Amino acid sequence: MSKELTTTEVAKRFDVTGAAVRLWCQRGLFPGARSVPTPRGPVWMIPEGDLDGFKPPKPTGRPRKSPAPPLAEEESKAA
Repeated sequence: MSKELTTTEVAKRFDVTGAAVRLWCQRGLFPGARSVPTPRGPVWMIPEGDLDGFKPPKPTGRPRKSPAPPLAEEESKAA
C-alpha cells in the first residue's frame, strides 16, 4: 500500500490551498482518495500514487482583482 497524504501535504506539492485539494477530492480527481472520520471532522487521505502524472485543473470562477491604478495621475489633474 502506498503512503497516504493529507490535503495539506498535497496542497504544498502543487502550491495551492487545502480547500482546492478538498474540492478535487470531492470531484473524484484522486481515484483512491477517501474521507476518514476524526473527532474534529472528516479528513481526506490521498494515496501518493494518485499524484503520479496529476495536473491540477485550471482555476475557475471569478478572476483575481487587478491592482488599483495609481492615484498620482488623478491628484495632478485636480491640482
